Amino acid sequence: MNYRFKYLVLIASSLLLSTAIPYFVWGRQSSHCSQAVAQTSTTDKQKTQTDKLFQKGVQQFRCGEYPQALQTYQQVLEVRRQQKDKAGIAQTLNNMGELYYWMRKGDKALEALEEALAIRRELQDKTGEGETLNNIGLAYFDLNQNDKALQTLQQALAIRKQIKDKAGEGKTLSNLGLVYSALQKYPQALENLQQALAIHEEVADKFNKGITLQRLGSIYMHKQDYPRALDLYKKAVNFNREVSNTVSEGYSLYSIGFIYNEQKKYDDALKFYQQALPIFKRSGISVMQGNTLFLIGDTYKIQGKYQQAITHLQKALPIFKLNGISEMEGDILSTIGDVYNSQGKYQQAINFYQQVLAITQHLNNKQKQANIIIQIAWIYNIQEKYEQGIKYSKQALLIAQKIKQPALEVRSLNALGYAYVSLNNYQKAEALLLKAMSIAKKIQDLDAESSALSYLSGIYTGRGDNKKFIESNLRSLEIIRQREDKFSEITTLNSLASTYNSVGQHQKALETYQQSLAVLRKLDINKLPPNKQKIAVSFEPSILDGLSLTYAALGEYKKALDFAQQGLKKAQSLNQAQLEVRSLLRLAFLYDNSFKNSSKAIELSQQALSIVRKAQQPKQEAEVLIKLSQLYNKQGNYTLALEYIQNVLRIAKKLNDSQLEYIALGSFRDIYEKQGKYQKALEFSQQVYALTQKEENLGIFQTLALGVLSKSYMLAGDTAKAEEAAKQALTLARENQNSNREGLALGWLTIVYIFQGKYEQGIETAQKYLEISKQSKYFQGELTASTILINIYGRLGNYQKVIATVPPIWN
Repeated sequence: MNYRFKYLVLIASSLLLSTAIPYFVWGRQSSHCSQAVAQTSTTDKQKTQTDKLFQKGVQQFRCGEYPQALQTYQQVLEVRRQQKDKAGIAQTLNNMGELYYWMRKGDKALEALEEALAIRRELQDKTGEGETLNNIGLAYFDLNQNDKALQTLQQALAIRKQIKDKAGEGKTLSNLGLVYSALQKYPQALENLQQALAIHEEVADKFNKGITLQRLGSIYMHKQDYPRALDLYKKAVNFNREVSNTVSEGYSLYSIGFIYNEQKKYDDALKFYQQALPIFKRSGISVMQGNTLFLIGDTYKIQGKYQQAITHLQKALPIFKLNGISEMEGDILSTIGDVYNSQGKYQQAINFYQQVLAITQHLNNKQKQANIIIQIAWIYNIQEKYEQGIKYSKQALLIAQKIKQPALEVRSLNALGYAYVSLNNYQKAEALLLKAMSIAKKIQDLDAESSALSYLSGIYTGRGDNKKFIESNLRSLEIIRQREDKFSEITTLNSLASTYNSVGQHQKALETYQQSLAVLRKLDINKLPPNKQKIAVSFEPSILDGLSLTYAALGEYKKALDFAQQGLKKAQSLNQAQLEVRSLLRLAFLYDNSFKNSSKAIELSQQALSIVRKAQQPKQEAEVLIKLSQLYNKQGNYTLALEYIQNVLRIAKKLNDSQLEYIALGSFRDIYEKQGKYQKALEFSQQVYALTQKEENLGIFQTLALGVLSKSYMLAGDTAKAEEAAKQALTLARENQNSNREGLALGWLTIVYIFQGKYEQGIETAQKYLEISKQSKYFQGELTASTILINIYGRLGNYQKVIATVPPIWN
């Protein structure tokens, strides 16, 4: 996620601070560094043993061997304290403080540097005082005490200007630029860094020039001026390599990787991260090693390379645990959870999210806590465990409201609304989602508003409220166009076009499909993420099929046939069996319904069956078999209809697919019902209901299964059991607080009462059905309830009531 990348890049920038190092050629490898130490110790025989040891520490530091340098400095400090060499003690403490800063131990750095400063002031060593104040400024920066950092660096700058320490002045200006940059005061940052750069060039300080170029790059990176940032980072790499500043080179490579990640050039990003990683590892900068491993893992996650992602993230995790950086530990655990979530390994994802939750609670980070709770809520929603999804969404909502974070509040409301939509509790869902949409608009969170709109569309589809569905999708379309998201624009246009067709606005449907086709012509599918590419290749055949359907609805059958054939030709050119099969089934539907040529429809469906069997796609094979069974059932060829649906049931059992089994059993019932074999049809209705009781994922179909069972009992002549099943459906719908299903159950019960001749009871239940449908704005239900009431009043000869019950839309 980008917010994590940005956090890590800030860490990287903050580490590129130590400019107290004089110009020196750093060794690229430890062997080179060792050679330089040997040369120093053999050429300068007049130096004392302690001075030689100190120079060894300086060399180790410059070579990035921080643990070894610290050990050497500690030995030197001990000896110089024994020798009571105040100037030497101050210099050693100064260097140790600088080293601690680089090791991300700001508190220890400050402790050493304050002792050094006191000694240097006692000795009236102005050069040393300027150097140590410079480093103290960095220590304050590391401790996030930016005001003190600025104040101290200004003191250092004044001294360095006073004593005409030009090189030191350049270093301090560069440090001031970095602090201003971290405070997002970019004009001041740029001014100081540009002054620093001019001085580095004046005194030929290539070492610090590389560091300052890196810092300038970071400013432009934060401003999202990526071309300029990349240019500066690449120049920094060149200067760092020229002076063998390997560690600084590592930071520049790391920063280049980040920009490529922002630009979605993931392979390039990985290339640079992988160059930076061994540098940080060799230098013992464990935090940056961990950061780089984390970014590599996160990039692999984005690419869908989950095993590589897990491998790198698990290498990063112990680094942050060892350093006690709980926040980053939590981010890594969260990302591992995301990887498992993406793979559909939901329990493993929850296990990692729960670990993150414990860390956020320990850190009292309410914002991250709410974020993780929302993630868990969504996993339960995806698994159709809506009660648990609701429980976690409510927890997140309470936290978001308490800490006054509207963005989190919107996400919680969306998760909660989605769960209620899935439970068909549209009234509660709509209230929550409208609230989410209102907050999202206020904070201009287009993503959150778009999510709320998509779930509201689900409500309007369920209610049959096509007017509101169209309104919500038109608003979604505005947002999508603002974001220039052509992929989503096409999917939304296709959805709108389909809805226009369903409400009889075929001319609008035609125009909308044509808009979709025009957008598709501008979409570069190869630039989409892999998961979207798989969907996008199906756009053109789908749009052509949609145009075929629209022309058929307009009665222009020749054009309908032409577009259906174009859709098939396009699908065949893509060499994708699944798309070709869909186009063949669309063509079959056209021949069956528009041309009344069931033989041609069967021929095309048989072609589709041959393709899916060759491609060994059992799920799609079952889809084709269902279509063939329906065609043969329509023809009255019940033997073949039963044979094909028997094959569907066999596939369902083999795949252990309960939803497919549910469809197959329902198809058996329909075939026997059409044959007039009502007792046999009843047996299958009973099996369908038993399956919804047995399989948790089919629980949402229980009410419907009871309604169909009620119908089967009526056809079999058992109206008492038909009434019992309809009442069971009504009770279940009320228990689930599902108003739409409650309305349907009242409709089924009314039909039973009509069969039984209990017209007064039928009127009562039908009126309740009508009232519920009006309340939930379920227009299809309103029309059905009105039709049933008209039927009853007609049977009773009460024509005045018949006229009064006719819906306004019929007049």
